[in-house]
Amino acid sequence: LRSFQTDLENGLNDGTVDKSELDTKWTEASTKMLDDAVSKVDPTHQELVRATLLDEVGSGQANVRKLAAARDKKDILTGGLSYFEQMQRFAATGGKEADQAIANVKTFWTATGPMAGEDPAAASARVQMFAERVRTNQATSLVNADPAAALKALKNPNYLPELDPDKRTTLIHTADSMVVNNMRRAEIRANAAALAQKQAWDSVQTVFESGMTFTPERAAQLSSTFKGTPYDAAFKTMIADGPANTAFVSQPLPVQAAMLEQ
Repeated sequence: LRSFQTDLENGLNDGTVDKSELDTKWTEASTKMLDDAVSKVDPTHQELVRATLLDEVGSGQANVRKLAAARDKKDILTGGLSYFEQMQRFAATGGKEADQAIANVKTFWTATGPMAGEDPAAASARVQMFAERVRTNQATSLVNADPAAALKALKNPNYLPELDPDKRTTLIHTADSMVVNNMRRAEIRANAAALAQKQAWDSVQTVFESGMTFTPERAAQLSSTFKGTPYDAAFKTMIADGPANTAFVSQPLPVQAAMLEQ
């Protein structure tokens, strides 16, 4: 009987025996074992032996039913964890969806957790871990997408209240560093752009001061370069006055003097 209990447990674990078959298989096999054993005993002792062995059969049946109950709990837990994963994916699709996922999991596991063998405290802790994971993913996504907005939001304790406090602090530091780095990069880009504009302006001045001008295509390109910069208005004036200035500069000095006296 004990050996058969082990066989049933092994079969349950490797999938060759379904949990719904345990009780039937035990009843059929133990009955046959009991009858075979009793038949070998002197008839005058058979009733006593059968009564003694029935205790063993009953004890074994109780153990087999415990195996089935344990498998039920394991299957419920496996199904529950699968639902958690489904809700985790759903939560990643948006803020409202994240709120709904947390509410769904709380309702589901409060009722189902005890059926999986978890006491109320353990079930509550599992729901809390799920909520913290969802909120961490939300906050991390915001930090990566818009660190300035994340920095402002995370400093408000009412924003994503289920977020783990230590994780909130870490994300605030991360967002702050990203904001500072973005400001530095923006300053570097602005300085580089200002330098490039000045160099372009210096080149333009050199061209005009030498009595030359630009082709329409080059003028259009430079106009785009200076658009919205401190050089914009001056360049437009220079282009408008360019032909006259060029004509003057290109004349011999005596002719320039005569033109200035007119």
